[in-house]
Parts: sequence; structure tokens; C-alpha cells
Amino acid sequence: MNNTKAVQKKPYFRWLSMSPVAGALWLALLHRAEAAEAKKFEPAQMRADYQIARPALEEAHPGLYRYAKKSDLDCVFDSAEKALDHPMDFFEFYRLMAIPIAAIKCGHTDVSLSPEARKEAESMPGLPFDVRVMDSRAFIFRDYAQAGALAGREIQSINGVAIGQIISTMLSAESQDGDVQTSRQGSIGGNFALNLIILLGLRAPYEVVLAGCGTGPAQAVHLAGLTHQERSTLSSKMYPQDHPKKDFASLKWLDDGHIALLTYSSFGTAVDEGQAFMKRA
Repeated sequence: MNNTKAVQKKPYFRWLSMSPVAGALWLALLHRAEAAEAKKFEPAQMRADYQIARPALEEAHPGLYRYAKKSDLDCVFDSAEKALDHPMDFFEFYRLMAIPIAAIKCGHTDVSLSPEARKEAESMPGLPFDVRVMDSRAFIFRDYAQAGALAGREIQSINGVAIGQIISTMLSAESQDGDVQTSRQGSIGGNFALNLIILLGLRAPYEVVLAGCGTGPAQAVHLAGLTHQERSTLSSKMYPQDHPKKDFASLKWLDDGHIALLTYSSFGTAVDEGQAFMKRA
């Protein structure tokens, strides 16, 4: 039974493939009249959503136990349900739900923020770096705080939280296929600044402790942070090589027109452009 559906992807977060779980989180949002961090949901509200999501997955997911034993997955889901014993804001509920969903180890079964909650998170000042995670270590790839001077430095802690704890928290909420860790580390690195806000609850200003250069001592830097839009604007100006222009797709004819070669550069983006291209093709 195939109950997945194609939806438009947004920056940083994928949309849920398993629509019942999406409904569970969206149900809570129907009652949201305040900012996600300000509005609190009662345990009964969250359990109602949870009791929609889990049975829907167990009934309809075609590969629920492909990579995880039923007993192990039941334990993770049971623990999450028991944790719904106190009021939470949207981000706290999201963090709790992301862990059992990620434990399924299916890259097409994912929890995502609503457009409103994502917009709220992206409006908050985030860490002014692009980060790469390798071998459970985090390195500054692009530095927007000091004009690139900190690029290549290793992060040891952020706001007093050790980088090992930060990475393990992000990995526990990252939905990818099977047990491949490189894809998980690549994904959390690409979403690092936003993950700090929504998964760790860390807020600006940021005190980042960097490993010393060579035999030098560790260095603490204090940062005000940048919004997602501010960081994106700086990225385009400072590192245009990170944003190569690609057409949505291309159509070429080979063998005197007997073979059509159709190439897509991406999926889930530029929907209007894609629809126009498909009509032309």
C-alpha cells in the first residue's frame, strides 16, 4: 500500500511522506494562536495527536520494521508517549516526536515544521556559520561572523553544551535510510544553525568554544547571530561558488532524434518552472 505523496520541499526541512503523522503535528497547529515558543499544549492535546500518528504508521507504513526491530521501535515509541506528561510548546513537542520517527530509519518518513513554525525559527538569530560534521566532530565551513577568519576551526561547545551532545541530539532526530551515518552527518551539518534552535533550544547570543590551533589554547568567541535570510544573503555574496545556477531540467535529443535524454537537476523545487518545462517537453 503506497500512501506517500509528493509535496514541495522547503529550505532546511523536508515535508512528511507519511501524511497521518503530518496530520498529527498539524492538528496541534490548528489551535495555535500565538508564537510556537509562547503557546503551550497540554498533555491531553499532545497524546491525542500522538495516538493518531503511531497507529497510522503501524497500519500503513510498508517498511516499518525493515531497519528496526519491532521490540526496539515499540520501546522508543512507548518512551516518547510517557514523556508527554507536562505542557510543551510546539518545538518541544516536535523534538519529542522526531526521535521515534527517526528511529524507523526511513528517509521518506519524516517530521517537518509547519510553514509558520519554520518561519518563526528562521527569523531567530542563528549561528553565523555553515558547519560540516565529520566523524562526530563539527567544523566551521563558512564563517559569516569574522569574514571567513574562523573557517576550518573545530567547534568544541556552544552555549556551554558540548559538541558531542549537540551532534548526538541532532542525529537522534535525523531521518535517513538504514544505519548509514555519513548521510546523517551531512544532513545535520547542512541544517546545523536551525537544528540548534529547534532541536537543542539554543538561542542567541552564542558563546562558541573553538579548539586551539596547533598546540594553542581553546578560544571562546561571542556571536550575536544571523537570521536565515541574512545568512543566505551573505552566502550568495561571499561564496557565489556555493550557489551555481542550474536549470530545472534539460531535454536533449540523441541518435538523430531517436533517443530523448531528460535530465533533472533537482526535485521538489521550482514547481511552476517545472510544470512549464514538462509541458514544453
